Order: sequence, then C-alpha cells, then structure tokens
Amino acid sequence: MVSDPSKRVLILGKTVPGSQHDYSLFKEEFDPKTDWFASTKASTDLGYQGIKTDYLSPENIDIPHKKPRPVKTESRSSINPQATARESPDRTGSCPGGACDRWHESFSCLDHSAEKPFEAFGG
Repeated sequence: MVSDPSKRVLILGKTVPGSQHDYSLFKEEFDPKTDWFASTKASTDLGYQGIKTDYLSPENIDIPHKKPRPVKTESRSSINPQATARESPDRTGSCPGGACDRWHESFSCLDHSAEKPFEAFGG
C-alpha cells in the first residue's frame, strides 16, 4: 500500500499470503531501475531494508534505523536459574523434578539416531 502524508491510499497492491515479504512484493511492482523517488519523498518501515541501495535517489527515501539490542550485563542463568535448565534439556541432573527425564521419554525418537542400518528399512 502506498499512501500520502494525510494517510490517503494512493496505490493498493495485490493481496498475498502473509509469508511473502513486503519489500520483495514492492520490488516486483516498482522496478528498481526506474527512478521512482526523483521527485517524491518516501518513508518506509524496517521491512524495507536495502531500499536505499536498490533504488535510485536514496536521499529521498527515509527508513528508520534499527535499534541496537541492549547489552546483557548478567548471564541469563543468574537472573533465572530455570532458564538454563529449559534451554539445555540434554544435561543430566540439571532439570528440577526430573523434567529432563520426561523430555527424553517423550522425544527420544528425536534425540537418538536410528539404531538399524538404512538397509534394514528396505532401502
């Protein structure tokens, strides 16, 4: 969707499944080789990373800066000791109340490789 500063819709693109990225759809409808922004200012969101390098007249394109991730001064395990146990269920004795044992019982098919060779399965 393309709108003006008063939020009036100027162009409405085709409807697509949510898994397709806005920027790839934008590039399909607006060829990067054409100078679309020579006399028009554009403001985008963070989903349009790379628009300034892909399109001509990047001085007329505004895109917000990514906010830097905060630096963690404490390790996660010192803040929440159970977080370490949840992240690594394969450690023996690290899960309170035998949670790791229950995990291994439920998902042992994912945790162990096949014990029989491939030929045993008819291959």
